[in-house]
Amino acid sequence: MRRYFTPDRYRIVLFDQRGRGRSTPHASDPATDMRHNTTHQLIADMERLREHLGIDRWLLHGGSWGSTLILALAERHPERVSEIVISGVTTARLSEIDWLYRGVGRFFPEQWERFLAGADGMSRDEDVVAAHARLMEHPDDAVREKATTDWCAWEGGSCPVRRAAPSAPTADSTVPGLAPSWSSLKARGIWAARRHATMCSRPSTRSRP
Repeated sequence: MRRYFTPDRYRIVLFDQRGRGRSTPHASDPATDMRHNTTHQLIADMERLREHLGIDRWLLHGGSWGSTLILALAERHPERVSEIVISGVTTARLSEIDWLYRGVGRFFPEQWERFLAGADGMSRDEDVVAAHARLMEHPDDAVREKATTDWCAWEGGSCPVRRAAPSAPTADSTVPGLAPSWSSLKARGIWAARRHATMCSRPSTRSRP
């Protein structure tokens, strides 16, 4: 992430959100209560970090879930954001979640069946996301590790078709839904940019003119 910006032009701040990386308590600990890891709380954490570092306004950059989070922060605290740069645009809408954890299954039937089979004990009225979330909070390390491995295997294996399939939600179908947000942010003086990127794209270090 640091390589997307030139150090002589930007003060680069990287942080691990709650439950991730070097932040404690870590989500892998079964004693960690994920009820205290919400979007609102993550926004509050970022605001505390900004204040702690003495930053008046900052450029926010994020991809995938990061794009969702910085959009939410920019709408909550527009006076503290100068620009936003987002890649792998997603808003965590129900249509996007439904595509990734149901719709894509028809293109990978074997992998999908394995993913469903991994949700051991899933009730008939329970969705696969909720089932895996429950397993990832299981007190047994082996159960949590298997659930995590199954989850990553499904996400990694379905990656190539997510955007290739005709009915897949894409950045171009997601961004129009953000029009009210763009207008709101622009009215508050926030410059926004969207990048098309892949996991293998090489970051550019060109500064904004």
